[in-house]
Amino acid sequence: MIRTPRLIVGCLGVVGLAVVLFASGCGKKDGKRPVYPVVGKVLIDGQPGADARLIFYPTDAADTLAPKPTAVVDEQGNLVVTTYVTGDGAPVGEYKVALEWPKMTNQFGRIQPGPDRLGGKYKDHTSSKWTVRIAEGNNTLPDFDVKTK
Repeated sequence: MIRTPRLIVGCLGVVGLAVVLFASGCGKKDGKRPVYPVVGKVLIDGQPGADARLIFYPTDAADTLAPKPTAVVDEQGNLVVTTYVTGDGAPVGEYKVALEWPKMTNQFGRIQPGPDRLGGKYKDHTSSKWTVRIAEGNNTLPDFDVKTK
């Protein structure tokens, strides 16, 4: 039977642990991707699409950990994209955009989104007619111009 001194085994264990800890510390510690400002506008039948909601789905299906930025349209039809904190933007990449326009309802004294006034026509990103590319720096998207008539 071969005996390995405990000191050598202990040192190898410490070295192995140090390698694992060092490797896990490489890269961004919070796991967040860099984001860049993204603004745009939603018009529905030529009018601001207030309260419309957008979800940006990455087109790279292999990247299952990619975030899905979102935006809510204000009273003037403007949108600002959010990924991690309100208005921070979106990571670089190409996205298919899904859009819904909920009718806001008052339920038990709280304003909440109700049914989609567009009937779900633009809610499925796989059939979306909108593809956008986010680049490093400031991004202004082309208008999302929705016709219901």
